[in-house]
Amino acid sequence: MISQLLYKYFVYPIIYKTGYNIVNTTAYVVLFVVLAYAIYKIIPRDEDLKRFSWELIPFVLLGSALHVLEDAGTLNSFIFVTPMVWILTAAYALATYYISRYSGNDLLWTVFGFVPFYVALSHINFSNFGALLTITTATIVSSIVAFLISINFKFMNTPNTVLMLVHMFDASTTFAALSNGGYFEEHVVGGIFTRLFGPVGMYFLKIPVLLFVFYILEKEDDERVKDFVRMLILILGLGPGTRNMLRLMAGV
Repeated sequence: MISQLLYKYFVYPIIYKTGYNIVNTTAYVVLFVVLAYAIYKIIPRDEDLKRFSWELIPFVLLGSALHVLEDAGTLNSFIFVTPMVWILTAAYALATYYISRYSGNDLLWTVFGFVPFYVALSHINFSNFGALLTITTATIVSSIVAFLISINFKFMNTPNTVLMLVHMFDASTTFAALSNGGYFEEHVVGGIFTRLFGPVGMYFLKIPVLLFVFYILEKEDDERVKDFVRMLILILGLGPGTRNMLRLMAGV
């Protein structure tokens, strides 16, 4: 019985790429929260989380590129599918972080992130540059709209505004994918909005949700907690967005 449920809600969606369901979505959210809390405790208290977030970007890009290589069939293993690819990437990022930290060479961590990313990127065959134009145009337009909405709220400071724009990029990759056909929104809540409103549905979802999250976040007094949550928001926007963009450009 348990094995059948695991296959139905977890294994089958990965093998046949049918998208997420309410069961595995809930499980992955819980897993994400647990791992996020563990990472928060692991990162040294004296670490500047603002700087840490920016230095983490190459690893987010790496995880996205590895996922696209699996999408294209270049890599054939479940460990390169969400959530395993992100657990693997997080473990690699933390391991190399401590190696660079204890070696006293901060630049080393950047190298550990960018070099594997460029290697992965070099194995992706790009053929659809029209998708890049669509994504770029949609990101610019949606970012302007989101910015004009955001400036009406006092809690929308510079860091929060930057994160909003990152998520406009993510929403624009979904918009481009759904507009071109042949793709579907694989996430449960996102799927509801895109079925109701079409390709622009992700904008209708992301903007109000992010505004609400930022409103709650700015009530937090602990700056370290705020910086860490912003880092998570960055990952949740940049990771899927980069994967979507690379996948569209690769035509897979």
